[in-house]
Amino acid sequence: MTETVRNVILFTLVPVILYCSLVVVSPDILILCTLAFYLFVILDRDYPEKRYRGILCGVICGTAYLSKGYAFPFFVVHFPLFTVFHYIKGKTRQNRMAVLRHFAHGLAVFCIICGSWATALTLKYGTITLGTTKQYNHAMIGPGSSGHPVIHQGFFEPPNPTAISAWEDPSYFEVKSWSPFESWDSFKYQLRKIWSNARKPCVGRPSLFPLFLPSILAYVLFCLRFNRKILGSVPFYSLVTIIVYCSGYFLLCVRERLLWIVHILGILMGGYVLNKLLRKEYFDRMRTNIVLALFIIVSVGPPLRHLDATVNMLKDIYELSDILRDDYGIQGRIGSNDYFANSLYIAFYLDVPYYGKARKDIDARELESDLREYEIDYFLVWDEDDRVEELIDYEEITKGELKNLKIYRPKRKN
Repeated sequence: MTETVRNVILFTLVPVILYCSLVVVSPDILILCTLAFYLFVILDRDYPEKRYRGILCGVICGTAYLSKGYAFPFFVVHFPLFTVFHYIKGKTRQNRMAVLRHFAHGLAVFCIICGSWATALTLKYGTITLGTTKQYNHAMIGPGSSGHPVIHQGFFEPPNPTAISAWEDPSYFEVKSWSPFESWDSFKYQLRKIWSNARKPCVGRPSLFPLFLPSILAYVLFCLRFNRKILGSVPFYSLVTIIVYCSGYFLLCVRERLLWIVHILGILMGGYVLNKLLRKEYFDRMRTNIVLALFIIVSVGPPLRHLDATVNMLKDIYELSDILRDDYGIQGRIGSNDYFANSLYIAFYLDVPYYGKARKDIDARELESDLREYEIDYFLVWDEDDRVEELIDYEEITKGELKNLKIYRPKRKN
């Protein structure tokens, strides 16, 4: 890749990384960074010749596992697979033995890191586990699932004294487990789910890189040559990595933030194709500059628009939380009738526990009983809710001063 194309790709990545790090609060930015380092190591053509590469892979992916459990199955599939590729590619016995040593060292280091954390989780939850989200996420996409319990099952007590809400650890929710192998209907349901996930726009047409699908297709047409040298080609390595990484999410659910590392690979693939294309004699200096400029405009436009659209995102919620603290002295347990996300953010800014949303299918008497049972100090009522007019032992304290929000608390005893 020429220096010019490399600089263009690096410039294109800047707004994408800014968006990933500033807009969405999730561990996905951590796994993106760690796996980017891992892929830099494992996709290197000189991987067998370099010392300590296996250990480095184990350390990096062990760290990725600490940030997000999905790194575990990815490494368990990807690392042995690429060990096979490098072994087949090895020209000498010394190269092949080096690949096997890298595999043994990397797997040992990875197991030490993951085993330590898995032991801590096992001691905490009282059952052997590598993570707490797989079972929950699989239950959420199952046939007949009604969605996240925090949205429709009423109030939940936070799992520990420092937690803002029960959402901090979904493993405590009682969800219905299922298996695609329990019946033929379940198996067909899983196949439909995989097909549905694979067709989602964020897979082939991600908003952060509109040229993703064209880049992948051009990458295959330009770069893959089906001969015995294919296992040693970076294009082949990249395509296999995308398939392995996406396949796990296709079983459960697909969201754009889950595939950030795939989209970064797509941008790099676009640069690879661009570099191949610009080597043609047709592209003189002027045409080259035009193509590079168009690539930059098309690539950086969407993430820049996303960044602009999310400037001061949730600022109104932050300012509202200041008002609730300063003007109404809100401190203590809170619940709400709706708008789980906004209420959760308010609880975070106020540093108070949030017990979630009240159930929609209960009357005023049952609602008041739940509020007393969980000893909720402040009940946030967004928009209108006829049930609150019948709360006998609660009083409204905002007196209509806040738009679309009323706050009820237990009546003070004289």
